[in-house]
Amino acid sequence: MRAWHNTPRLNRREEAWDVMRQGLARASIIPLDQLNALHIGHASGGTAHVFYTQAATLVHFFLAAYGSRRFIDFCSNLRDGYSVERALSFATGGSIASLGALEDAWRAFLLRDF
Repeated sequence: MRAWHNTPRLNRREEAWDVMRQGLARASIIPLDQLNALHIGHASGGTAHVFYTQAATLVHFFLAAYGSRRFIDFCSNLRDGYSVERALSFATGGSIASLGALEDAWRAFLLRDF
């Protein structure tokens, strides 16, 4: 019999990254332009799980790459009515100015970070 308590368990962040890496391999992640437009209240259970997992890894990426101050700036810009692209550009000093560029940077980070 296998002792489950001796098996190392991934923490939630590692589990989320593992799910997203598997999603990339299966091409089952949600493109960011669709993720941004998704009304999660209408999503199925599987889609909702991918949505929340993907969103969590995106936030982790942004915090790791740009820090909490720039993440707050990004959120504040969104709150103030800026488009996602403009909020990204301002918060990242112009290094990411579109959802496509954010997705590319997130994918690269996802594949190398863990």
